[in-house]
Amino acid sequence: MMETNNMKVTHPFHSVKFDRIAYIGAGMGEHLEGLTAALDSAEWLLIEGDEKKIPTLQKTASEFEADNRKIHIKSTVLSTDGELKTWYNYNLDEYSGLAKATGLNELFPGLKLQSSE
Repeated sequence: MMETNNMKVTHPFHSVKFDRIAYIGAGMGEHLEGLTAALDSAEWLLIEGDEKKIPTLQKTASEFEADNRKIHIKSTVLSTDGELKTWYNYNLDEYSGLAKATGLNELFPGLKLQSSE
């Protein structure tokens, strides 16, 4: 079960026993507790493109490995078409990614591109 706006919601696949679930864009693991409670899988592959989030993701994931789950973390960027893309690093990590934050500059004038690779 997941909680949304104080309402208990059952995941549509809550009764399926998965061998492995790949979670693309795992971030720092902030949704991991809800997902691991809602979905039954012996193994999880957490994929995150932002290397700065990996240490926190590893720490968060280690809390769930004690529940007989195997958790693997892969630091890689996936694109929808498999082509090489540019990763944009901003001073606010939550806006780093494959898309340039052009419209966000109006909302967050302090948002600065720190690097791209």
